[in-house]
Amino acid sequence: MDPAMAGTQTLVYHAGALGDFITALPVLRVWRREHRGTRITLLGRPGHGILANASGYIDDLWDLDAARHASLFDPGADAGDLRALAHFDTALIFATKDSPLLGNLARAGVPRILHQPPFPAQREHVVDYHLSMLPPNHVTDADRIPVLPFHPAEQRPRTSRLAVIHPGSGSQEKNWPIERFAALATACAAQGLEVTWLFGEAEGKIHIPPGHRAARMPPLTEVARLLSRAAVYVGNDSGITHLAAAVGVKLVAEDPVRTIETNIYPTEWLLRLAVQTECRFFLASTSEVYGKNPEERWTEEADLHFGPTSRPRWAYGCSKAIDEFLALAYHQKYGLPVVIGTVVEPAVSAVFGDVNLNAPHSRGSDSFNLIGHAKGPSVHQKMGLLRNR
Repeated sequence: MDPAMAGTQTLVYHAGALGDFITALPVLRVWRREHRGTRITLLGRPGHGILANASGYIDDLWDLDAARHASLFDPGADAGDLRALAHFDTALIFATKDSPLLGNLARAGVPRILHQPPFPAQREHVVDYHLSMLPPNHVTDADRIPVLPFHPAEQRPRTSRLAVIHPGSGSQEKNWPIERFAALATACAAQGLEVTWLFGEAEGKIHIPPGHRAARMPPLTEVARLLSRAAVYVGNDSGITHLAAAVGVKLVAEDPVRTIETNIYPTEWLLRLAVQTECRFFLASTSEVYGKNPEERWTEEADLHFGPTSRPRWAYGCSKAIDEFLALAYHQKYGLPVVIGTVVEPAVSAVFGDVNLNAPHSRGSDSFNLIGHAKGPSVHQKMGLLRNR
């Protein structure tokens, strides 16, 4: 622990949505580890605070919407109204630079204020952006994965047959069609999985296939417990999807060997089979192949910018890029008709010949590409969509 950073009371302010809060968890994780004995108070949303407390990241919760905390955000608050802030020696603030809380912390005499706007000004992974507010030598590669490790009393055994499906998100435009979710759920059930649908307020009264269970608007802690038991989770770009990853639903980054082998070997086998049977071939790729490309708009000819091979998170994008190289090589060598669909933002449906591709929303991406190669002359089509801002 760095003695210069040591303290006894730390205030953390985060007022964002669930997914945004989860991407900031690595900062809390590192802060807790590097400041053992420090009491950490979260000024934020109660549901988020309960999860963070159950995982050992914070000790106390201040509800940011409680009337007794309104003065903390009042630029004209009296000094007496700010006494609650005076006992903190450090504050970690995720807010815009014009937040009145920053000025009030200074007026209350908090000696150390670490401030960061909620979102990066340029394209970079938001977790890396948040961790940049801490000394680099305190951060490990493992810290870059948001984790919510429940205390033993909160843990539940993982059920290998439980599949959780969450068809909603904060925006209807980001959602995969409900009919696709229903077809997927039916297929999961046919494979012997126990399907549970997870609904929030935005989903209303969606009807589910017979025999499936439904959890409608449960408390966030119950959602986390349910997800922590799941073997499979399927959802849109939403806070619940971030939560599923954080509570332990397996990630591709956790097993890079399996990720690489699963992406490359079956693709190679299917390409050989397609040549033998003279079939057309569709490859579902991903915007991860662009890596850290900083351009505002990506095209088929855009460069791929990956991080170092010491970071397992790049195994997925690199192996999918190899899939693309393989598919194009089979077209060039054997004349195999190939279509490569890059699934990126925003949610759209596209048709190329007899291929119907629905692209789910993925935050941070900004184009949808179809690269078509037919027998004889190449066919090249692209739909480019600017990023939503």
